[in-house]
Amino acid sequence: MAMKSRLRIIFFLVFCLPGLFITGYGAKLAADAMHLASKGSTAPGTIVTYERQGYFGKVGRRLCAVVEFSHAGSTHRFTDDWCNPSPKERPVGSSVKVVFDVGHPSLARIHTWSALYGKSLFTSVIGAPWLLLGIALVMRVR
Repeated sequence: MAMKSRLRIIFFLVFCLPGLFITGYGAKLAADAMHLASKGSTAPGTIVTYERQGYFGKVGRRLCAVVEFSHAGSTHRFTDDWCNPSPKERPVGSSVKVVFDVGHPSLARIHTWSALYGKSLFTSVIGAPWLLLGIALVMRVR
């Protein structure tokens, strides 16, 4: 195998594939958020507590709002996975607007732009340069 072909394969595996996966995941998150925003229903919710964010069994430093709202006579509770509002900005007992899937009320988010689209934007901003750099490197090898 020629050196140029090996370089193309390496650049493709190191940059293009991870960039494609990360950007694709960001697009999926954006599509889910757009579906929830356009087809979902809204309700008033209340921040009932804050809990520490946890990843891989470790407790993080950020506090995530636990929001409670009512729909069809039932009370539903979810944890804001974007962890945007701080307890100083919105203390326990504060009202927030909630958007949720009527068929699955457990699929809910705080109805703000950052809570809906922040994670997808952040993910895509990380993945797109990897993908573009990989494409440029693969095309550049002569």
